[in-house]
Amino acid sequence: MLTVCALGLLFLAVTISGFFATFTATNHVEQQRSMRLAEAAVNSQKAALGILAEDNAWWDEAALDIYINGKAQTFFQENWADYTVNNPSYDMVLLVDKNQNVLAATEKGEAITLDITKAFGKAAVDTIGTLSLKAPAKQMLVVDRHGLSVIAASMVRHTDNEKNPGLIGNTPRILVLKKHLSAEAIKSIAQQYNVPGLRYHTRPPNKDSFPLTDGSGAVLGYLSWDAPTSGLSAAKNSLPVLIVGGLLFFAALSFGARMGLMLLNSLSAQAYTDSLSGMPNRRALRSAIRREQAKSSTHALALIDLDGFKYVNDNFGHAVGDQLIKKIAEMLNAQVGDEGIVARLGGDEFAILLASNDAQRRIQAISDRFLERLTMPVMVEDRALSIGASIGLAATSCPLKDEGELLRRADISMYQAKRLGKMQVQWYDPLLDEEQSVANELAAELRHSLSMGELTVVYQPIVEVEDRRCGAVEALARWNSPTRGPIPPNTFIPIAENTGLIDAIGLFVLRRACTDLSAWPDIKLAVNVSAAQLRNPMFPQQLQAILLDTAFDPQRLELEITETYLIADASLARKVIEGVARLGVMLSLDDFGTGYASIGFLRQFSFGKLKIDRSLVKEAQYDEAARMLVQVSVAAARALNMVVTAEGVETSAHADLMKIAGCDQLQGWFFGRPVEYDVLAVMLAKTQSNAAQIG
Repeated sequence: MLTVCALGLLFLAVTISGFFATFTATNHVEQQRSMRLAEAAVNSQKAALGILAEDNAWWDEAALDIYINGKAQTFFQENWADYTVNNPSYDMVLLVDKNQNVLAATEKGEAITLDITKAFGKAAVDTIGTLSLKAPAKQMLVVDRHGLSVIAASMVRHTDNEKNPGLIGNTPRILVLKKHLSAEAIKSIAQQYNVPGLRYHTRPPNKDSFPLTDGSGAVLGYLSWDAPTSGLSAAKNSLPVLIVGGLLFFAALSFGARMGLMLLNSLSAQAYTDSLSGMPNRRALRSAIRREQAKSSTHALALIDLDGFKYVNDNFGHAVGDQLIKKIAEMLNAQVGDEGIVARLGGDEFAILLASNDAQRRIQAISDRFLERLTMPVMVEDRALSIGASIGLAATSCPLKDEGELLRRADISMYQAKRLGKMQVQWYDPLLDEEQSVANELAAELRHSLSMGELTVVYQPIVEVEDRRCGAVEALARWNSPTRGPIPPNTFIPIAENTGLIDAIGLFVLRRACTDLSAWPDIKLAVNVSAAQLRNPMFPQQLQAILLDTAFDPQRLELEITETYLIADASLARKVIEGVARLGVMLSLDDFGTGYASIGFLRQFSFGKLKIDRSLVKEAQYDEAARMLVQVSVAAARALNMVVTAEGVETSAHADLMKIAGCDQLQGWFFGRPVEYDVLAVMLAKTQSNAAQIG
């Protein structure tokens, strides 16, 4: 009997031990699953940011503006920096060079100065330094002043960079995105990946955790979670049969496998989806084009660039801008339906891809309908927003060298549509390539001439209406190409504006003119300022440096600004203009009468001078309405204590008419054409000598 009892107790002990071993194993499996999910949750954030960085860096327009067109700052601001405000994907963006010097940095919409080594650590700098044209984006965890963050970096490159690395040369630029993993962000990740109690610690916690490391393996902190105890809880409540434990064991394994598969699918979807609109992104579009080219099917592509989107962002905020993007996405999806793919390529740029025998006809019809829809306001949060678009179209029925060629053709067509006046649809034409080629050649020659000091500055007199005395001069750039001869300003200035050279040319003219005119303290100097310079928040500092270097009195300088720029970018212009005004420099509104500037604009920006455009001066001689407009403009300027200058005065009749209208100053060929400084100096010396004799 004793033996039987002993055997029974032994069997019971083995059974109970088996039960607890099963539940302990179940707990261990669930703990391992939770740890893998926690690791996967962090890795997914790194992978998603890496995909976003690569998608934004592998962008033809970005490469051209940054490496060729000299528009790096503008592109950075409008396409990356502006999107750091309330963006769930990233809150900081940097543009750095190959030595990791920060060229531009914005955090949550504010420009910042940053030392990348001090901010992110040497390991991050070393990892970024390994980037190349063929290397995918690099992503890593860092700890900065905000705490735990993930950063991702990718080299800015063009579709053809692998075949034409000379586009970048020795000046590669690297895009770096950063997302702070705040407590709220980690909580959101925990909910998304079903990891309860996920938390970040700077020191090892007294619970299940794993270390977080940077690119060098250094520990940045620890991630903990609430460990599951379903096995032990079940054991405490009951002792089910052994098979139940086994089923729990296999169920845990099955659940872990399913979660892993869901994570893989989630990462795959993120790689091909725009985070804001939920539409396919640039990577998805490229993939779709490759598929159609592999089938040699007829396919057509539309690139759509919104006109006026920046105005919405600047005046109503990024939240409204984001809602507008979603509205446009809905409109495009409604237009296309199941006929093709609608993608958002970033910023305010969209694309449509259609594949069928009549793809060209259909994409033309869709583009026309979309522009017609935009003639009506788009309603966003009870706001009626007016928005336009420029659309470039390209199509092919045979394989091209790669998907980038079709994108390039549509991109060229889209910019041609913009040049034609916006709200236009333009098909690709090989002639556009020829025109672009000529423009590129001129741009390269202009850049070389600027670096070699081959540009010159000429001066046109501005006379006082009463005594016809020269009281001011306007400085103008001139280019005498060594190979092509004199290039008219109306040819090279637009090229300079389109390639970003106008900023450097503008500073050159300012410095040369201030140097030349410093010897004539009684003569004021007028210099035209480009929109590119006014978009640069550092322009007031650049101007101040020139004034100090040349010892030029700020009270003698007048900066002429076109009204079209103020209309397009009033909020940004106001900040820069206020900085200029604080230096004591007068602001002059140029080309008044050709655009839409109102009396409100004159008051808003505190201009000291109004320049009536030459076209209005010419029309006033024959047209009563033009004469009335001149008189009204002069009266408004008088009420605001502004000086009025009439441009384009070419005859005595023009001069008499503008004097009768009440203008203070006259400028035009009737009083003198633009001349070199040596000629101007002789003229000014004679004028002063005559004035002295009369006195």
